[in-house]
Amino acid sequence: MKIVLINSVCGIGSTGKIVADLYEGYKAAGHDVKVICGRQPIKRVPEKDVLCCQSKAGLCWHIGMTRLFDRHGLTGKLSTDRMIRFLRDFDPDVVHLHNIHGYYLDYRRLFAYLNSTQIKVVWTLHDAWAFTGHCAYYNGNGCYKWETHCEKCKFIRAYPKSWLIDHSKKQFDLKKRWFCGKKELTLVTPSEWLKEEAGRSFLREKRTVVINNSVDTEIFKPTPSDVLKKYGIDPNNKIVLGVSYVWGTSKGLDYFLQLPSALGKEYQIVMVGLSEKQLESLPEGIVGIVRTFDQKELAQLYSAASVFFNPTLCDNYPTVNIESLCCGTPVVCFSKTGGGPEIVGENGIVLDKRDLESVCEAIRKGCTSTVDVAAEHEKYKKSRYVKDYLSLLQHLTAD
Repeated sequence: MKIVLINSVCGIGSTGKIVADLYEGYKAAGHDVKVICGRQPIKRVPEKDVLCCQSKAGLCWHIGMTRLFDRHGLTGKLSTDRMIRFLRDFDPDVVHLHNIHGYYLDYRRLFAYLNSTQIKVVWTLHDAWAFTGHCAYYNGNGCYKWETHCEKCKFIRAYPKSWLIDHSKKQFDLKKRWFCGKKELTLVTPSEWLKEEAGRSFLREKRTVVINNSVDTEIFKPTPSDVLKKYGIDPNNKIVLGVSYVWGTSKGLDYFLQLPSALGKEYQIVMVGLSEKQLESLPEGIVGIVRTFDQKELAQLYSAASVFFNPTLCDNYPTVNIESLCCGTPVVCFSKTGGGPEIVGENGIVLDKRDLESVCEAIRKGCTSTVDVAAEHEKYKKSRYVKDYLSLLQHLTAD
């Protein structure tokens, strides 16, 4: 098969790593594979096989149009035209979409092209943006207008943030028109939760398959090291680890900031993925680490931790939970936040209550839990994940 993967990023962040994993898996299976992404940096994919379609000026323009006029995904003519020329030249059998939001394309132009072709399209939904008028996640604010029709959005300051204008009604109508217009469209959701949500949206008629995310179990495995010494952390303490690509309220930042005083000195709080500005304002008792692209060091940190705390309020199927379990570290997370609790099972604690006392009690209990690493590796190994996707793509192209 000739396959094109499209995502906002490649090789970084959870979706970027997934795209790179699939590229490598599809290539290893003998297929001709290309990647189109919105911006740098690109890792693990040879330059000859990748198109970075968005310029820095185009990125800034798209962000500006989103902030001022709520036109996220409705600008980017030049970048989208580059993408379409690339697709025409390569003539793929399958286009595998991932995040088409992220300030890099005009989804109307892309789908106008795709809808005019016989190309099979598989779209992995990493969030709910595809069927709402604005939000990538709504379960943190409890809004379900998208089940009927989005309008008068109260959350336009959520990603993708608009400062002035609310075009949620128009966006909802445009997405419904263009996304439902592709007959040869199959949806993939990493979680059962998102499959159920999509089934209540205007995409309900589309075939939807669940394929859980995976991680590189050759990297994310129990990894003894002296990484704690590198960051001046006492290994005799109980280590409470948090990892996020971006830390903010929706990712549970406020919970972490309260943990040092609530847990006591025998617990060391470690946060990975903080910005330089956030590092400057950390309270005493938290070791902050900036965003790292060093996956081996990240595996060392997971392995050194006593418990992994993921207080996200809304997520799909967070790979950080998987990475932690594959390194042998139990997970504490909240219920009713998306697909994260599906990952934990018996290898951690899923909290119904979100008060600080309950969080601390769960973290203390989590520090004494164990993980069946072999079972987690079998469930989340890349070869399983790639095999499931290839089976789907081969079925579609055989029709």
